[in-house]
Formats: sequence, structure tokens, C-alpha cells
Amino acid sequence: MNKKIANLVVIVPAVVGALVVASVLVFNGLRHALIEDNEVLVHSVAQSLLPALLMNDTQQVEAVMKALESYPGVQSAELINAQGASIASYERAGQSSIDPTSTTFELASAGDDSNQIHVTAPLTFDSLIIANLHVAVNLWPAYLRIIIWLGLLLMVPSVVYVAVKQLRLKLRFEVVGHGGGLHGGGIVPLMLSRP
Repeated sequence: MNKKIANLVVIVPAVVGALVVASVLVFNGLRHALIEDNEVLVHSVAQSLLPALLMNDTQQVEAVMKALESYPGVQSAELINAQGASIASYERAGQSSIDPTSTTFELASAGDDSNQIHVTAPLTFDSLIIANLHVAVNLWPAYLRIIIWLGLLLMVPSVVYVAVKQLRLKLRFEVVGHGGGLHGGGIVPLMLSRP
């Protein structure tokens, strides 16, 4: 009995530690992927703004900025011309305004808040910067979707287990052979039966 307790004292902390390390690595990988996806989003929005800016179509610029509302993580955006004047801005209802002159705007950088990133995308034409698009993105909606899906994935085995126990189903695996013997085949059918 003491050997089992000693094994548990060693194995349980090792398993918990491995799970914590794996969780941190997975979280950091997901966070990096989310930051890259948002950076790509901001650059694609900047590229869609470029033709409207070149044609001085303010209605199209406003429409593209308003379209940022369809992305749940985008909290605010500001389009600044090369001289530093604001051309257009977008702010999700209930969010604070971003400061484009702040030094926290770096390309896909994370500031003090690990759930929010600030991305700057330059709009260039003929190697000249016409404007800069500054976007503040909150990563929490994406984290919430990931947590919900992981929760559902973890709940499915529990629900199946409870259903099997509640219905008093017995699972029986049998190896069916091809040559009349029990050990000849590789087919393993699952049989459910109720007592």
C-alpha cells in the first residue's frame, strides 16, 4: 500500500505539471495565431481603403470603416493621413477612443493588457505612405469562443458516460475472426446490451 501512495505522490504532480505546461504552450500558440490573423485582417482592410483614398471617396472610406463592426474583436480604428490628421474613425459602442499618436501602436504588438493588441497598417502607393490605419483589437471574444469549444469537447465524454450509466448499458467488445476462430480477424464490433 505504501508503494502505491509513493507512486501517486510522484505521478500526480508530474501529470499536473505536464498538463499545465501543455496548456500554457497551447494557449501561447493560439494567442500567436490570433495576433497573426488580426494583423492580416487589418492589412486587408487597409488595402481595401487604398482605392477609396486615392479617389478621395469619403463615403467609401466611411463604409469600409463601418464594416469593421462585423468583426467582434475590433474595438476601435482610426485612419490617419501622412501629415497626422484624422481621415476617418470607428469606435465600437461603449469603447474608449484610441490615441494614434501614442507610442503603444506598433505592428501587431501587445501592450500591458494581454487581451488587447494594437495593429498599424500603412497604406502605400508608389512607395509613398498615404495614410496609416490604427486598429485596437480585443482578443477576449476569440478566447471565449475557444473556451466554449474546448468546454463542449470536454463535456461530450462525460455526457456519454452518464448516459451509459443511467441507461445501464453494458459495452462488450468482441473480436470476430474470418476463419472460424476468435483470434483470426481484426474486426472489433461494439455491442450494446441492456440487462
